[in-house]
Amino acid sequence: MGDPAGIGPEILAKAWMKRKDARLPAFFATGDARAIAAV
Repeated sequence: MGDPAGIGPEILAKAWMKRKDARLPAFFATGDARAIAAV
């Protein structure tokens, strides 16, 4: 996910929320769960 203080967590969250509309397959990310939860 890159730098937890950067834009990576926000991009991951947005991609996950829009994955069905964009016909993207489910995916997973590794990183600091606190950074993703903070988005």
